[in-house]
Amino acid sequence: MNHLYNVFAKTFDFSGRASRMELFVFALLCAALFAVAVWIDLSNDWFDLETGIGGATAFLVVAMFMTNLSLSIRRLHDINLSGWFVLIGLVPIVGPLFQISLLFLPGTDGVNDYGPAPHTKV
Repeated sequence: MNHLYNVFAKTFDFSGRASRMELFVFALLCAALFAVAVWIDLSNDWFDLETGIGGATAFLVVAMFMTNLSLSIRRLHDINLSGWFVLIGLVPIVGPLFQISLLFLPGTDGVNDYGPAPHTKV
């Protein structure tokens, strides 16, 4: 649970590094929350076929945006890349694959350009 606390405590902190476990735990939480949000949208007939999103899922996207952005940037820092690489996530097909790769790429050992290794490193 400490991993999840670190993620939300550092929502507005774009410096430092984040471990693979922090990203993994956050991804699991988001997947569970999105499943619930989609269920709420479908059961209340809030799902819009034209946009492919409903009210509950739209709320969740907005609510989790900043946490996801800061976590992704800190995870990029852990593999010694600039936070600007987060923009790759906007490229169709390549972006989501790049984001998924962040779950598996090990961080650099010890201190890198962005600070010491996170204590919750896997």
